[in-house]
Amino acid sequence: FSAGNSGGGGNNGLGGTAGTIGSPGNAKNVLTVGAFEQPRLANNLHDVTVNDTDWQVASFSSRGPVSGADPRMKPDIVAPGVYVNSMQSKDTNPDDFLDPFEFQWDLRNGNVDTGTNYAFASGTSMASPIATGVGALTYQHLYDQMGRTPSPALMKAMMVTGSRMLDPWVYQLPAFLQIPGIVYQGWGEVDLVHTIKGADIQNTDELILLDQFETTALKTDEVYSYPISVRDGEGG
Repeated sequence: FSAGNSGGGGNNGLGGTAGTIGSPGNAKNVLTVGAFEQPRLANNLHDVTVNDTDWQVASFSSRGPVSGADPRMKPDIVAPGVYVNSMQSKDTNPDDFLDPFEFQWDLRNGNVDTGTNYAFASGTSMASPIATGVGALTYQHLYDQMGRTPSPALMKAMMVTGSRMLDPWVYQLPAFLQIPGIVYQGWGEVDLVHTIKGADIQNTDELILLDQFETTALKTDEVYSYPISVRDGEGG
């Protein structure tokens, strides 16, 4: 689900308002996707500061946690969501609705030409489909390898643990019993390779998948533990 576009931050990837992720993105079990910038080498963009890096959270991307009374970490992950080349009707020019008119999203006057059937769009609604594509490829891979359908819980767990930090000097990962004032990136940028292969740090690394139907269903306040032995020289 999209995190929403009410972040109100700056174009430097910081600032904004916490607790701006609304329903249904603030639901516990859904995978909530925020947006980050992606660099565009174009000379006809109306504001180059919104697409000058690939490690800054988009200014508009809604921030977590859910609320002061509910410190759950949202968004869960982030994906590219600024100046995404998306489909449009060939009979529609979104820039016609700008007053005064300027080439802003439907770029046909510089070194980037979106053509008649495409236009740039920004928003967490652009980031969410990218994450969905990663999920679809992961789902197909698991089905092909295991011969069975992975649960939504396993899909979310893999995409969250497979994500990577945007910039460790700027952002921080969620930590147990440490509630940050603003949650920008959740667990980080969605990453297809890490989602499927795991961290893949050592040659002996294994990816262990434990789906929910392989355990007894848990009730509130119950815990399930799965012991793992890490030998000398293994691990990150």
